[in-house]
Amino acid sequence: MTDPQTPTDPQNTTPDDGLTPWQRLRHAFSLRRARSQLLAGLLCAVLGFTIVAQIRHTDESGLDTLSQSDLVRVLDDAGTRNDRLQSDAENLQRTRDRLESGSGNKKAALNRARKQADDLAILAGTAKAVGPGVTLTVTDPQSKVTSADVLNMIEELRDAGAEAIQIGHVRVVASTAIVNDGDAVSVGGARVASPYRLRVIGDADTIATALKIPGGVSDVVNTRGGKLTISKHKKVSVTAVVPEQNSK
Repeated sequence: MTDPQTPTDPQNTTPDDGLTPWQRLRHAFSLRRARSQLLAGLLCAVLGFTIVAQIRHTDESGLDTLSQSDLVRVLDDAGTRNDRLQSDAENLQRTRDRLESGSGNKKAALNRARKQADDLAILAGTAKAVGPGVTLTVTDPQSKVTSADVLNMIEELRDAGAEAIQIGHVRVVASTAIVNDGDAVSVGGARVASPYRLRVIGDADTIATALKIPGGVSDVVNTRGGKLTISKHKKVSVTAVVPEQNSK
């Protein structure tokens, strides 16, 4: 008489592979390595911690009874969440790149605005200036150089692209008054006498050429019995400034 076969328990589908459910889960996770990006890795670490905490909180002992198919389902669910988080990470990366690009544009615009403000301050005479240019010396032994001659020289300098001009200790701007003062000249209310010394920032070659044109500044000074000396420099410092309330 043949003994009847012992029926197999249909509910016991856990494979007898000698591994605990946690070991099988770790083994399954090892088959799906996350991407190497730092941001995605951090998100995955947070995700893994959340899953483990949730499983332990729900029923820690129940994990031991999960079959391999149940563990795979847990893994698939984790993979789905990981893909979603990876997509979110990529979106955040693109957003960060746009923000960085926007910050760069904003920084560039701010730098341009600051440069324009600095340029305006130099033109207004409220800021010191340093740059290539020339120094001028006008000797007038007979005191025949007039305020009109000095004013014409200033206009020639501006036409030649001068960015900053200083006569003696006075910064010369558009509103600076230049008038005769006896045998000297008053510049911005300060009396300036021969030899007149000027510091000018701008293209040295252009300025020198403009002052030496026939019938120009140099010739006029010569007809007055004086002399104009031009020295080119790679660095000229214009240190005099106009008080802001008087520069408008």
